[in-house]
Amino acid sequence: MRESDLVRLYGLPKEELREYRLTLVRGVDWDKEKVGDKPEKLCPVIFSPSGKAKVLEKFGVKEAKPAEIDPTTFKAKVVRCDFPNRRLMTALIEGKGTPITVQTYDSRLFYRGAEIVVQMKGSAFFCSQRPVSAQRLFSTSNKPNPK
Repeated sequence: MRESDLVRLYGLPKEELREYRLTLVRGVDWDKEKVGDKPEKLCPVIFSPSGKAKVLEKFGVKEAKPAEIDPTTFKAKVVRCDFPNRRLMTALIEGKGTPITVQTYDSRLFYRGAEIVVQMKGSAFFCSQRPVSAQRLFSTSNKPNPK
């Protein structure tokens, strides 16, 4: 299990975990996970099952079940969607007061106050909704509507 996963899932303090990791045996309890051509010092730390057990015991985590994780899908309201970068907008998640930056295909399709569903993808929020047809909204046709 990666060190970052232990911090995120079990709520362990990162600095204290790093200091404790240095007292464990490298190659037995933990090691670096080689990722592509990255230098070793930039590669993530992974713990063996025995190393993970030692860490959980040290920090007093009795159960092997991780802490409750927030769901990855949230309801939100658009706050601002007129950025020069059309792939970004800001929104407020229901029940939270801090605006978040949301990535989308085209923010011109949204309006202030629109209710959207955002998903957490990695460490970023993403909205895959398309509330209005872009073709209909930005059509350059001057033809009158047929009756």
